[in-house]
Amino acid sequence: RRGERSAACNILQHDRFGSGSVMVWGGISLEGRTALHVLARGSLTTIRPLVRPYAGAVGPGFLLMQDNARPHVAG
Repeated sequence: RRGERSAACNILQHDRFGSGSVMVWGGISLEGRTALHVLARGSLTTIRPLVRPYAGAVGPGFLLMQDNARPHVAG
């Protein structure tokens, strides 16, 4: 219905730049997947202990791909 989308009962206010942060990491391959790991703060260095065992299980064809989001990039 016209105008329903902007009705007060359908609007939820939130702070986009709050102080909280969380990183969720999971590995997916043709062979399977890892559990999801929730990290309060993190970077690619933080997930290294999670990635290495998975990389070893996958073998020499393992390739780590990431989305280039700021928390995933050094510096």
